[in-house]
Amino acid sequence: MRELAIHPQAPGTDALPVDAASLYPEPDGFLGRRAKAQRAKLVDGIAGVLRTALAPGETIRYAARGMRYFLFEYAFGGAPAYVHNITALVLTDRRLLLVQLDGRGRPGDIKNQVPLPALRGAGRHFLSGWRIRLADGSCLRFVGLRAADRKRLEALLPAVDGPKAAEPSLQHLCPACLGVVPGPVGAIATCPSPACRIPFRDPEKAARLSTWVPGLGDLYLRHHLFGALEFLGSMAMLGLGLALLADALANREAESLGLAALMLLLLIGVPRVIDRRLTRHMGRKGLVPLALAPAPGAQARNLPSFPRWSPLLFAAGIAIAGGLLALAGGDLRHDGAAREASRLASQGRFDDALARWHSLEAGGGVDEARRMRFVLALMEAGDLADADRLRGDLDGTPVDAGLVERLEAAIAREDAALTDYGEGVAALVKGDEATAWPRLDRAFEYLRGVKRPHLPTSRAELHAHLATQLLAEPLADGDVAAAPRWIDGAAGAPAAELAVVKAAYHSARDEADAARAALAGADVRALSIDFQLLALEARARLATSDPARAEVRAAARALPREQLSEEDAPRLDALIGDAE
Repeated sequence: MRELAIHPQAPGTDALPVDAASLYPEPDGFLGRRAKAQRAKLVDGIAGVLRTALAPGETIRYAARGMRYFLFEYAFGGAPAYVHNITALVLTDRRLLLVQLDGRGRPGDIKNQVPLPALRGAGRHFLSGWRIRLADGSCLRFVGLRAADRKRLEALLPAVDGPKAAEPSLQHLCPACLGVVPGPVGAIATCPSPACRIPFRDPEKAARLSTWVPGLGDLYLRHHLFGALEFLGSMAMLGLGLALLADALANREAESLGLAALMLLLLIGVPRVIDRRLTRHMGRKGLVPLALAPAPGAQARNLPSFPRWSPLLFAAGIAIAGGLLALAGGDLRHDGAAREASRLASQGRFDDALARWHSLEAGGGVDEARRMRFVLALMEAGDLADADRLRGDLDGTPVDAGLVERLEAAIAREDAALTDYGEGVAALVKGDEATAWPRLDRAFEYLRGVKRPHLPTSRAELHAHLATQLLAEPLADGDVAAAPRWIDGAAGAPAAELAVVKAAYHSARDEADAARAALAGADVRALSIDFQLLALEARARLATSDPARAEVRAAARALPREQLSEEDAPRLDALIGDAE
């Protein structure tokens, strides 16, 4: 803190009036000499202030160094609160002077006094440390005072009883001329002394500045280090808050908007409410000058509200907010894209979801957590094929334990259902229905929610699927003869699937009319790829002209080859070759 331009006497003229026996009561031993030297250094550091403040004939009796204690300020101000409250307590034969100090022992802006008649004694308190009781019923609380200093001050301070005073006991002094300025801080804008007239800073203006941007009010009150740190912190929180808001508006989900509103309140609203009250409290502790040099007969020239280097600080704050907004915004955009892909998957729009996911991959926005969430969304929506493919890319990077548990549970359900299905089908083919159907029925409960790959969800549909395996090309001896067992059990399967199975059966038996009749009303294009391929094989058997064979060839080429298994791909090649 910069020392004010006061009017000290020239060095070497008139030493400070002190009561040496009271000010330096220690013996002349090593510890005593050390204590005296420390106290002399304290007094010398504020000698200019004392020369201006002391009235003719006023004598210094004792001096000590401590820190004023304010619970609210220390709770929310942290370590800087200790620095801002370092105070020299100078007891004279007329009053107790309180001079704010900086970390080097130089006088700061705030100077207060308490006349001796307004003192009611001092002592320790189990909640608030050491305190001085005042006539108006208030207390001055201190921490960091040496035990020896506390005992000597308690012995020297008046401890008289009396009626409660109506006027405040603590008086504020002009930072320049050290004259008493009546009323609370902020009630008078300039020093009332005609020989001084320096303006004071307004604590209400400081509170308003901190409401807009935390830290500005502290810079205005000349708390430069604390104000700069608080300003940069508030700009960082502003950047994060704006990033969260932008993400919520882009996502437009009620849950996201609610979370963003809560985070904005915590990151932006709450700090401003607290800092407004804290800044007002700090501004009311004493008078802070708005000019350094007195101007007799006229108001002194004001200083800038903020330090000269504040434009650099403001630029740094804007850069921090913008940088965090850009960094967090990019990450949040990736989160939004991953949520959009998951939302599309939950709606059953798997191709759109995968296109959005591949776009996110191309932009470098895929990480382990986002991949796991998307895989889980696919599995919950019924796309096991794409989920299994993406699940193979997981690299084991540590992510949220809850997400891992959800994915592991989904995988366990899938594995259990597919195990039941595979073992049930094997038992059914062998004729062990007692073993097969309980397993298959459990599997069907799960498979009813599966969209990719297409798997049967009922006993009748399972019969239809098993029939396709017998009727697929190339036909082996006995396959066509064994097919009726499964076709008869397929009654109740989806109509289009049953129609394709019957068409394949009749075409394999050269029953062309029955095969054409079965295919006539079937919407084959809506079926899974294995049924579409079986229908094309039936049509190829029925094709007797070049246009009919060309039509089969075109339809075969239009099939999405990438969806075929390695076993079925040669069937498609054979179809195209036969047609050609």
